[in-house]
This record gives sequence, structure tokens and C-alpha cells, in this order.
Amino acid sequence: MTEDNLNINQLLKQAVLNHNNQKFQIAEELYEKVIKLDPKNNIALNNLGTIHLVLNNFEKAIKYFEDSLKIKSDYLDAKKNLEIANLKFSKEKDIIRSWGAQISKRPNKALFVLNELNNRHFFLSSDLDQIKKGDEQLPLLTWPLLDFLKTIDLKMIELFELGSGNSTNWFSNLFQKVQSFESNKEWYENLKTKLNNNVSYNLTSLEQIYECPFNFKPNDWLLIDFAGNRTKFIKKFVELSNDKLPAQIIFDNSEWYRNGAKLLNERGYIEIPFYGFKSGEEIISCSSIFLLKKDFKLKIKKDFYYPKYSNKIKNNWDLIQ
Repeated sequence: MTEDNLNINQLLKQAVLNHNNQKFQIAEELYEKVIKLDPKNNIALNNLGTIHLVLNNFEKAIKYFEDSLKIKSDYLDAKKNLEIANLKFSKEKDIIRSWGAQISKRPNKALFVLNELNNRHFFLSSDLDQIKKGDEQLPLLTWPLLDFLKTIDLKMIELFELGSGNSTNWFSNLFQKVQSFESNKEWYENLKTKLNNNVSYNLTSLEQIYECPFNFKPNDWLLIDFAGNRTKFIKKFVELSNDKLPAQIIFDNSEWYRNGAKLLNERGYIEIPFYGFKSGEEIISCSSIFLLKKDFKLKIKKDFYYPKYSNKIKNNWDLIQ
């Protein structure tokens, strides 16, 4: 095997690893390097298509699948993916036509939706470029969960954050202290100078995270949102004694980690799922809170939180008579 082939195989392996860990931008850059070295690499072309398919960039996805099939016409994965992309692209065009008709009939409702999406930074990206530019971005958690967190008094509470982002500062404005742990060095280097003073930022590795070396207290909160095998971490985590467990856990994309959720449930946690939109993403996701029975403590703020565009009114039905 030539040196070029070794480099291509190594790059492809790294790309697939990042792809599987949902680090799509890193994976995309690596696949493009593979294609630059080997323009006829049908696997890299197909995998690039799957990234754009997940991101709902259907036209780009279709082109990559077609290019992959030009190289290997019997590539079943690319054939199947092309069928899916064409179907979704067709549905998207139907939705756009329908949406245009709805806007013309109800412009005020459409304006309300657009204002809410802009307020939630829905159209911003959520990748490394966004961190480098310093764009304001909400945490990549569902909006209903974020609104719920804003109703809770967390000013005297510490958060352990596994997986960081610009949103780390968002949490630092809610919690007294944030201990954040990141395994991506490039992500870490770009973010560390932008964090608030009450954030303790730590560069670590997935292997260290899997060993669960953290000194939790029952009053602490834990955010599980790192790019890695979260269920592997949870398997180690649930071995901790009750006095070493945070009684409150935020678990992102819990719909993808049902074995991890099962382990938490068997350990005594109650799951509350929050489905909804996330900023910068085009799918309905689930972010869950897990509360340890009898040990969790939630205190609602005295001044109840009202999201922007909600309607705060006084009404006679709410009178205590």
C-alpha cells in the first residue's frame, strides 16, 4: 500500500469517527480532503451526501450521491440514500409552495413565527465557525427545556457541563459556577478566551470522561452533551453512591440514547422529556431532565419567567376567593 493510500485511509477513518460522533463540520472537512487526494472515492462522496441529508441540504446531498454512483453504479448505500434525498427534496418543494400560500392568507401569523425564530437564533449555525465569529447562540437544547430552566432558581447551584460551546456562557448566567469539560482541542482553544469568570474550563479526553472522575454533590446539576459514547459514560456513572450523584441531570438527544436513559431510570432517576426545536437545527429533538427520586430539589423563581412573545395577563379566573 502506498503512502498516499495510507493517508487516505487514515483520513477516511477519522472522518467516519467524527461523523458517527455528530461532529459534522470536522467530518465534512476530512471527507473533502479524502476526495482531493482521491476524486473517485465513492465512500467519501456518499458519506458527504449523508451529512447534507441530515442537515436537510437536499440538493447538495443528491449531487454527492449521484457522483458516488457515477464511480460505482452498484453502490447500494448511495442508491438508497439518493432515493431518500429525492423524496425529501420533493416533499420540501411541496411544503414551500404550501407555506407560501399560508403566508399570503395569514401574514400576521407568519410574521409572529419569523420573529420567534429570529429571537431564538434559529437561522444561525451551531458549529466551530460560529464560535470563532462569536455569534450569540442558545444552547443546543430544545427550546421548551431552555424555557423551563429559566423558571428555576439556579443562582446558588453548580453545573458540570460535559461538552461545551458558546452556550457555556448562557449557562454561566444561570448557575453560580460552571465546570465545563471539552475533548475537542480545536473547539477548546477557540472558546476558552470567550468564557465568563465563573466558568472553569477543562481540556480532557473521552477516555477520561468515560471513567467518570468527577466529584459530584447531590445539589449539583449535570449536563450530558459531549460528542462520544454517552451510554458508556452513564454505565460508569450509575455505579456512584447516592451521595456522589447529582440529583438533577440534563441529557441532550435523549431520544437517541434510550439504553443510557434506561440505565438512569433503573438507578432511580425520573425522566421528563422536552421535545421541540433547537436553534440552528432543522429537526424535532428531545432534551430530557432526569431527577433522582427523593433527592432532587427544584425551586421556582419568585419572579416567574415569561418568554418573549408570551402573554402575561391578569384575569378573574385566577383570583383566590
